[in-house]
Formats: sequence, C-alpha cells, structure tokens
Amino acid sequence: MRPVALLLLFLALPAQVLCAESARAMPPLEAMTFQPGSFVIPMDDKQFDRIGVYGLLHAVLRRGAEIFRMIQPPDAFLTTNLHPDGAVFRGGVVIIEQRFEPILNQERQSFPDVSVERLSMPFSTTRAFRINHPTKILRVVGTFGHTDETLSRMGIPFDELTKSDLAINPKAIWDYTLIVIDCPGWGGYIPDNVASELRARAQKGGEIIFTDIALEDLDRVFPNYVKVGKNYAGIWPARIHNPPAPSFDSEYPSQGWIPPPDPSEIYVYTYAHGRVVYEVTEERKNEVRILADSDSYGPAGKYAVLAFYFEYGEGLVMGLALHPQDQSISQVGEKGYYAVHAFYGNKFVHGPPPPDFTIKCSPPSATVNASKSVSYMVSIQSVSGFSESVHLSLSGLPPATSFSFSPASVTPPPGGSAQSLLTISTTEASPIGTFDLEIVGTSGEISHSCSIKLDILALIPDFTISVSPNYIELNRGESAAVAVTIGSKWGFASNVSLIAGGLPSGLEASFDPPIVNPGGGIAASSLSIKAGLTAEAGLYTITISGSGPSSAHDAFITIKVLPPKDSAFVLPLLIIVIALSVILPMALFARRRRIARAGGRPPPYPRKGKYPILGATPVRGTYGIWVSPEALKRLREAVRYRRRPS
Repeated sequence: MRPVALLLLFLALPAQVLCAESARAMPPLEAMTFQPGSFVIPMDDKQFDRIGVYGLLHAVLRRGAEIFRMIQPPDAFLTTNLHPDGAVFRGGVVIIEQRFEPILNQERQSFPDVSVERLSMPFSTTRAFRINHPTKILRVVGTFGHTDETLSRMGIPFDELTKSDLAINPKAIWDYTLIVIDCPGWGGYIPDNVASELRARAQKGGEIIFTDIALEDLDRVFPNYVKVGKNYAGIWPARIHNPPAPSFDSEYPSQGWIPPPDPSEIYVYTYAHGRVVYEVTEERKNEVRILADSDSYGPAGKYAVLAFYFEYGEGLVMGLALHPQDQSISQVGEKGYYAVHAFYGNKFVHGPPPPDFTIKCSPPSATVNASKSVSYMVSIQSVSGFSESVHLSLSGLPPATSFSFSPASVTPPPGGSAQSLLTISTTEASPIGTFDLEIVGTSGEISHSCSIKLDILALIPDFTISVSPNYIELNRGESAAVAVTIGSKWGFASNVSLIAGGLPSGLEASFDPPIVNPGGGIAASSLSIKAGLTAEAGLYTITISGSGPSSAHDAFITIKVLPPKDSAFVLPLLIIVIALSVILPMALFARRRRIARAGGRPPPYPRKGKYPILGATPVRGTYGIWVSPEALKRLREAVRYRRRPS
C-alpha cells in the first residue's frame, strides 16, 4: 500500500496521556480571529471534491501561503457567503486569510471542483493550527504499495527512489520531510545504514510511513512499539478513532468527516499475505495512537490495528496495514473510501514541518522625521523544536541612514521565541519618501524574511541656542551681561521662551526680551546676571533653556562669585589688634609699678580679671606671648564694637 500524506487521527487506545518525556511533534494551537473575506475550505459534506482538496492545500503551501486548520472539537460555526445564516463545519475546516487571495485564486485553476467559501462575519477560535510548510515527499518504490496513485489522484508532487538507490545513498532521506516505505519495503531486512538514517531523520522532525509488509521494517527500525503478524485478505468492519479520546484529550485529533449514522464505523480492504499489527507492546501503550482498528478481523474475528502512529523525537512514525488505492467505493463504500484517503490527505495538513523558525516584524510600517530614529521589534519563533542561532540583516535602506540590531543574532528556545530591537537612524541628508525594507533571518541554510516600510518625512524646523561669554566672574553687588543667540534650523520661525535654571541663592537673572523669534534667521536676547550682597562665594553652572513649540535646547554659563573685597585687610588688622592687646597691658603694668615704688605703695590691681602676664616685675627684653582663645575672642569683640579693653 502506499501511504503518503497521513492524517493524525487520534487514538482511543486504552492508555494514558503520552509520557511527558516524549517530544511534542506538533506545534501549539493558537488563538486567532479571522476577518470577513477570509477563505473557508470545507472538509465535510460541504466539500464537493473531498480528494482534490488536499492537493489544493498542498499547492498553496508550496507557494508560501499559510493555512489554518480548525482542530475539533468543538465544531466550527461559521457564517459565509454560501451560508448566510451560519452553519456547522466539521472535519477540521481550513481557513486561509484574505492576504493570500492571489495565490489561492491561481492554484484553484488546477483544482476547479474544490469548494471554497468566504467568511461574511468574523470568526474567533483558540484551536487554530497554523501550517506554513508543505510536506516534501519521498516514496521508496514498492511492488504492491502504490502510494504514487493516491498522490497523483490528489495532485500532490513527490519523488521516488528504489530500495537500492536509498541503500547506496541513505543521506537522501534528509532532503524530505515525509518518507513513505511502500509495501513490501525490505520485509524486515532493511540495511543498517538506512535504518540509522531513518531514526535520525525522525528524531529531527521527519515523518516516516510504513505500509503493509513494510511494517516488518518499522519493527526493525523502531523496535518494541508494536507486534506485527500476517494478515488476511478481505473486507473488514473497522472503527475510526476520532477524539476527544479520554487518553489523549490534550493532543490533536485526526480530522475527518464520516457521514452519519455511525460516523466512526467504516469498512476496509486488505490483501492476503500482507502484515498487520495485532498488539501494542505494554511499555508503549502510552505512546502509540491507534487511528483505525477492528475486533472482527480475519476468519476467527481477531483484533487488528489497521492504522496507527507514534511520536519519535520531534517527528512521527506511522504504520498502515492497508493500501489506499485499493479502497474502492464499490468495495468499502463512501465511508471507507474517504476515511482511508483522509489518512493520507490530512497528513499533508497536519504533518509537522522540519525544525524551522518564523520571523515577524512590528510595526509593519513607521514614520520618522529626517535626523531622528525609529525602532521595530523583530520576533523569531521556534517551529518543531528549532533552537539554533538566527542572524539578522536588513536590506533596502536608503542612503545617509544607518541601522543596528540589538542583539544582531538571537536563539529562540524550543517552542518559544526570541526578540531583537531594530533601530534605524536617519540624518539631515536622508532622502524624503517611503521605502520598502526587508529584515532577513538566516540560520545555516534556512532563511526567512519579513517586510517593513520606512516613511521619512522632511526635517522638523528647529533652533539652536548659544551664549557669549560662557564664563564670568562677579563680586557681590555686581552685574554682568550675557548675549543669548537663537538660530533657526530648517526654516524655524516660532517663538522661543527663555529661562535660567540652577541659580543659587543670592544670584538673579533676567532676559531682555524673555521671548524671541528667529524668523528663519537669528534672534538675540540680553541676559543680565547680578550677584547680591548675600551671594556666597563659589563656582556655579547656570542652565539657559530655550523652549519652542516642539523642542527645547540648553546652553550653559559658568559663574564665579568672588569673596568680599575687604577680606585682604582683616588678617593684618587682627595681627595688629593682638599685638596691641599684649603691649598696652604690659606698658600699663610697668607704669603703675613705677608709681607704686615711688609712693611706697603696692601696685594696684584691677578689681576683676587678671593681667595677661603675671609673675615677676617686667624686665627689659624680648618675650614670647601666649594669648588664650577666650582673650582673643574678647579682643575681637572689642575691636568690632570699638570698645577699649577693660
């Protein structure tokens, strides 16, 4: 049989949720709101061509469009041009945004019977599955499996290699995202080098399908998942497991629509001498998802698993015990025919892409005046476990402009995102106009881009401010004049208000006039700065601010306030006073003593206080004098108030 684009149907195998350690092969669902005009592609009975629809989806993906599959349940209730009163769309309806209309219209010419509607009212959901990579398919040619027929019926391109080709060059597997080992494959005798590459490819996000007898190869490449045995020829009743299944409630269900009654019941046809899975191993029951099985298989009514898949690393492995091209409507009816083809077709819709990234830029456009800067946010989102470094670059920048990314390279965590800030700086010489720019993210051979617009407007009229002189010295009580000049830039002709900031206590400033208008040229104002008697000596920086309608600029003046002019005489005067305070008492003491000796009386002493010098009668000579701080203080007070020392 020949599997090609397999849908992920979801199993209802009695087991628990997939082990937390297993890698998630499917990216997360998104919350989306789709606007009127978006395209709606039904996947249920509203779809006229339920086979060709998969080819159309694959075609628009190959052209670079994105599609969104609505993962159900719940069913989607949409209002469209063909269903103005609203209708329930089942089977995983696909929505394509209106921006991809040219691509969709062109590809529809090759699929004229595919039904397409348009939203007439907004639709919001939290279960949108974004798909932006088509499956690139390699079919390993088999004798009995004919996946090529199913692919051709759907209109999906593929490549083929023989088993010998692949054994010689197993690295060719890495050129594809979906590899179909068609029946009979190697029948379990798959070469080690091919088996090793298949495991490595699945680990990194590849998808591999084994059909019928090739299930023996599956068991050898991925041992201990299922038990494979011989099958029977015939038409068998089977069940389609379409969740929510209790065991896998949080995972994506397969999307398919089977008409009532009994929408889960179908018939399938199998060959004789083929292979079937009759049991999932105990250790893998938490991991293997059953898509279709039967309790009435074979002459003895044996249990059989007819379709299944499991995650391996970041990829998926699927097994089919049947051939889609053999499921004719005359044998299995419409239910079995469309259900089995959905196994293949949905694979192209639900198949995880290889490790990759997406790039988004915000805002999509920005406006900046020449000589200014503007910023954009660039977001790199991991897809399928991608976690490599992405280098960012920019093209289309006009002359006399520059740019920088911060940082220039980012590495998103698996399943997460990383951001970089793009800053574009313009100059006075930057051209005026609207420019289309492209931001490119590159990681190895993977490259993606997003487009932004840069709208550069004319220079904003502005002004300059200057002062002369910018350094002055003032004594207390003095004033100085400073010339303030306002110059026009790019035709500036508005009023500019002037103020002085940073003035210390004791300094005053006034402008004459306080508001000037350069009128496209220059304007001047005289700034008068006065130092009051209480101004403290020191060095000060004064800010002269000019404020216009949309901008403000500053200039600076340094002012030195000098100490008082009489301060040079204070110290000499103090020395003289101290000297007199010592000499005069000594002279007075000596005079009184002479008088006392002449009269025979003891020298009189003052009633209060003491002489500065006590002891023996003064004798002519030179002496060192010590004056106490208290005496010195009294002397200063006496000098200040012009009192003679007592």
